[in-house]
Amino acid sequence: MHQRLIYIVISFLFFHISVNAQVSDTTLFSPEELEEDADYFFEFLNERHPDPYYYCGMEEFELKKSLLYKQFDHPMTKMQFIEAMSTMNSCLDSHTNSNFDLLGLYMSREVERLQNGEQLMIIPLFLKIKDGYLYTPSIDSSDVKLLFINKVDTREIVNKLKSLMENQSVSFINYAVATIAPALLKPLFDIEPPYMVEYMKDGKKENKKLENISLPKPTEKEEGEGEGEGEKAKEEKQSPIYYKVYPQSSTAILYLRTFEETIAKAENLEAKMKMFSDSLRLHKIKNLFIDVSKNGGGQYTTTYQIFDYLKHDTVFVKCSKVDKLSEGGNEYTPYSKEVIRLPRSDKTFHYENLFVLQGTVTYSCGDLFCRIIAQNNLGTLIGSSTSTFTKDFGNIWGNEPPVLPNTKIEIRCPSSFWDFSADFDTETLEPDMYWQTDYKMEFSEEELVDMIKQVKEMGK
Repeated sequence: MHQRLIYIVISFLFFHISVNAQVSDTTLFSPEELEEDADYFFEFLNERHPDPYYYCGMEEFELKKSLLYKQFDHPMTKMQFIEAMSTMNSCLDSHTNSNFDLLGLYMSREVERLQNGEQLMIIPLFLKIKDGYLYTPSIDSSDVKLLFINKVDTREIVNKLKSLMENQSVSFINYAVATIAPALLKPLFDIEPPYMVEYMKDGKKENKKLENISLPKPTEKEEGEGEGEGEKAKEEKQSPIYYKVYPQSSTAILYLRTFEETIAKAENLEAKMKMFSDSLRLHKIKNLFIDVSKNGGGQYTTTYQIFDYLKHDTVFVKCSKVDKLSEGGNEYTPYSKEVIRLPRSDKTFHYENLFVLQGTVTYSCGDLFCRIIAQNNLGTLIGSSTSTFTKDFGNIWGNEPPVLPNTKIEIRCPSSFWDFSADFDTETLEPDMYWQTDYKMEFSEEELVDMIKQVKEMGK
């Protein structure tokens, strides 16, 4: 259990790390340099963002901005500047505030410590959120409510972590808090092992002492790993794009954990898809799964590229999309159908039924992929709700984002606003069939077969 927990925590740390490197840099920047960087950022935002005032309104935005500038009365390090800029996050969308993200900052520091060979402090518990408390199934067979960890109220832990994630869906916040809390107890609350945990069981308060868990050595096997697993299989687990084929059950799964164009090229996406296609045809696979439950997005061009391999007539994206909202933030372009792909018989995979696995970490272009599947009736969505709003910003400006002149922080913002509410009436994208996908990095053949069985029973 411990090694699986570490894998999930470390994967989340690396995957959602702030894009800013060297957060521990102690170089001091003068008040004039800090103001110059802030000016550059806000000018960029006003010029490029579809609507900077979407979440706060102009008056509140400008008030927060004026309070921010008052903090630049003394020299700051890069990290202190990020902390100051993060006070604007409640007014910014998640595509914009990623570079001034305190949560990302804390995670960046933990990753730096890990890369420097230091031991992370991770409490040996899988955590969940319910009624504002942390719960865990790791102490007893059923979930127990955690009251205190080293005398720190778990409600305080939950609220602190939630406060670091502005303008995110409830499902994503709950997932993120539960996932990263085991590794952030020390940096955020100075909670160190041994962990004295007070919890409720059968209406009674009980206590348990827990020690820190150590990171697995590179030669150690992950719990549940087969004895005969070779180096190739281990490399595949670390790859963001790989596949598994199960001829006996006529089932296959393609893992797509990113739509980042640079990663797709580095992973030789075209070659992998050709090999996968050959294997599907060779084994006459009937049931194809595509897993984007850990896909945090990337470029829409890479997203659209995947549809070259799927069975369809013509694929549309149907939404209201605009590059600049009105001053009031409520005028959109008309609902339209944009053709993104025509049939490609030379590339189409061999399969009969398509299932797409989505989850709480399915974000941005990962969410877009699932919505296109749903709009074009190409397959069945399985998993939990995604984390991108039905009305949300998207498309990051430029492949090479500009950097602030002094602190050299990369700055990004979305280039358009997407509104899918004509076809989807929920806050985020709901699946056709619910399944626990959030805490699993892989899915066994048996589980995939079970999903197919339940989809058939639902009549999907």
